[in-house]
Amino acid sequence: AESLTKKRQNHIEIQEKWIRRAALLYKVEQEKQGTGEKKGLRTVCKEMVERCWQEDQERITVDKQTVFVQSQAQSNAKRNEALNAEESKSLISYAVNIAQRGFPLTPHRLAELANEI
Repeated sequence: AESLTKKRQNHIEIQEKWIRRAALLYKVEQEKQGTGEKKGLRTVCKEMVERCWQEDQERITVDKQTVFVQSQAQSNAKRNEALNAEESKSLISYAVNIAQRGFPLTPHRLAELANEI
């Protein structure tokens, strides 16, 4: 028995997965060459809702207005990211190097180094 919060979190993850798939399928459809029928965004969204029900047994909505919009979770993750990938790698390599010399970093010292970067 999952909590309501966990159920909601799972639902949002599934919905975001299908929204990403809808965006990808729409781009593929628009890149088709020739005079063949291209699926519109509304058709793609309806198809993704049906496929989600078939594969995940989850009722979702894929709104054509929000297919190419960044999700709130992605936006918050980018905004709250303290270090970029390169800075993270350099901090980790420094911490490993110091630990191999026998001087492991304390959480306080690690936070100080992260703030300096």
